[in-house]
Amino acid sequence: MIHDGSLSGTYIKVQGVDTTDRFPIFTHFLMLEMVYFGVAMVLILLIMGLYLRSALITLFTLLDVIFSFGVAYFLYFMVFR
Repeated sequence: MIHDGSLSGTYIKVQGVDTTDRFPIFTHFLMLEMVYFGVAMVLILLIMGLYLRSALITLFTLLDVIFSFGVAYFLYFMVFR
């Protein structure tokens, strides 16, 4: 049970370590990994544009991917929580 803000009981005591430095490091490495996503997206759109020979279809595909992130964000944080 929780008594006065501490997580302890008769036989169990929950202890933790301060991890406030973890989140800036996570953000840093996440941004480094986003470079791979950007390079992959550019290569896929370039190959698709060359294969289809249509800038319009390539542009609409790019817009579809961008808008799908917004829809997924909304569904995850507003609907499924």
